[in-house]
Amino acid sequence: MTVEPIRSTLATVSTDDTSLVLPTDKMQRTGQQRVLEQVKSIKRNKSKMVKKDSIPSPTSPASMTEYSEPKFQFSPTNMNGTLFKSNGSSMTASHKRMVKSHTLCGSLPNITLQEAVEFLSNSDISYQLCGASFIQHQTFTEESTKQEVWRLGGIPALIQLLKSDNSQLHQTAAAALRNLAFKDHSNKLEVDHCEGIEAILTLLRNSNDTETHKQLTGLLWNLSSADKLKPELIRNALPLLTETIVVPYSIWTDSNTNKLIDPEVFYNTTGCVRNLSCASEDERITMRSCPQLIDSLVTYIQTQMDRGEPDDKQSVENCVCILHNLSYQLETEAPEQFKQISVLDTRPKENNNKSLFSPKSSKTQKVRTDFKFPAMEKEKPEGVNWLYNQKTLQLYRSLLGSSQKEATLEACCGALQNLTASKSSLSTLMSQSFIEKLNGLPVISPLLISGNSSLQKTAMSLVGNMSRVSSLRGAMAKDVFPMVSPVLSNVTSNMIKSDSTIATACRVMQTLMLAEPETSKKMISPKLVESLTALSSNM
Repeated sequence: MTVEPIRSTLATVSTDDTSLVLPTDKMQRTGQQRVLEQVKSIKRNKSKMVKKDSIPSPTSPASMTEYSEPKFQFSPTNMNGTLFKSNGSSMTASHKRMVKSHTLCGSLPNITLQEAVEFLSNSDISYQLCGASFIQHQTFTEESTKQEVWRLGGIPALIQLLKSDNSQLHQTAAAALRNLAFKDHSNKLEVDHCEGIEAILTLLRNSNDTETHKQLTGLLWNLSSADKLKPELIRNALPLLTETIVVPYSIWTDSNTNKLIDPEVFYNTTGCVRNLSCASEDERITMRSCPQLIDSLVTYIQTQMDRGEPDDKQSVENCVCILHNLSYQLETEAPEQFKQISVLDTRPKENNNKSLFSPKSSKTQKVRTDFKFPAMEKEKPEGVNWLYNQKTLQLYRSLLGSSQKEATLEACCGALQNLTASKSSLSTLMSQSFIEKLNGLPVISPLLISGNSSLQKTAMSLVGNMSRVSSLRGAMAKDVFPMVSPVLSNVTSNMIKSDSTIATACRVMQTLMLAEPETSKKMISPKLVESLTALSSNM
């Protein structure tokens, strides 16, 4: 993929109207950097004991605005009492050798990649573990070995190990495949070509081992960034992930209280679903109809908010991004949801303001239209109804006021941007509800001057959408104009050439100046005029 973590996409109306969260393989750490991060993580957590036969959780991305596939680390593997482990960027064995029936298998650091692949097909489980562990480590530290493993036929051999009866083999083979698929498109497709997705899902369904689940869900996350694999993953993996992981982790019921899901497994799963949610229209429609998926995502976010933890590891961010994507083109793709919107009242208000900024006379009319939409106020929303329900708007508003994560803030703005994207009754109602009922402007306005250009762009696009509603422009002028003015007053030549935020800011300023000329005049400065003049000369 060649796009940024979260950005507006071309739509039939305008680049500013709707937005979609897309997966990316850019800006990820190299294997060497990831190993260094791993060592630092180990030092920070050296007081924590890790069992020999367990697999440590993957390290978190250093920057939460960089979203793609999760990082992971080479993990200890117990092979007949011999522990191979990662120590920085090197691999050592506690006994310097593997022993099977008093036969020397060989010191792991001295075997070749070809020998490691051959070990995978050996009937001796010790050799299989040795080969899988070596591949896991090499593909983590050296990017170039991924294609070599593919050439040697290591991927189908590792997939076969997922079908074994040994949980340690499951963990190690899945971890090796996870490394192989990370940022390597051809290896992702090879896993699918070798019927790997079916093997992964079968093992995920049948295994009760938490460490195996961590590696399998991490592997699915890596695979999910390949557009070609999304239809199959949505069709076959999503129902299983939702039923066995997302729902039990988010919604506690009498039937699933005994299903304890590890937070790492949920995190990996939501990362996978996040990637899947930026698929095509038909696939978004399929995802929206997945039983209890949307309900679980909203419930999890609300639970974290109630706990005062809006910025957990990254799962809240993942969940909000999924909701953001599923709200994309919602009115067009789910028209049956909005048949009950009706006009409640339309009443004109005379505008007595006279100003050079206004193209009309003092008889200019401001028209306010109110709507009736019972589904939006539904007390117990279900499924797609959650995407536009008042409770979800309140949730976005709460997150915007409490989260410190820019990616989460951007996803909230993006979801609201999608819901306010058109000139329809729904968009008007969403804008009115967020600004008037939920007092949303105080949490949106500061984002217009964010140092994060992507967040600023999404927030500006949201404000641009909302400014279409004439009855809201008075309130918006007071809160938004003071933030838009400095943006346009400090335009650089690079911004003029490349940043569509400036175009949206100009449109918002013009709209608000015409609507509230007296308020706007107070915000005009020589620097703003100079900047606008420079902008005009570049048109």
